[in-house]
Amino acid sequence: MRRKVPNSIAENTKRTYKEGIEGDEEQLRRREEQVKEQGRAQMGLEALERQEGVEANWDKGIRGLEKLMKTMPEMVARKERAERAEAVATG
Repeated sequence: MRRKVPNSIAENTKRTYKEGIEGDEEQLRRREEQVKEQGRAQMGLEALERQEGVEANWDKGIRGLEKLMKTMPEMVARKERAERAEAVATG
């Protein structure tokens, strides 16, 4: 059974992704201008502007996968019981 993603979540995800890409492109454009003007770019070891968000989303994804791994055996057993019940009911 496929579930649809609510439109509000899909639109929010698209908007966030677009804003992130635009921000990254703006940083790249600034670096390119710096190279043209100075012949080099300042490439200090600073945190990315979106570093905290990227790390938070990564951690959230890892926690989701851990939860999925814990519940997977139960879901498989439930699916198998449903298949057996369907087989008995149909025939």
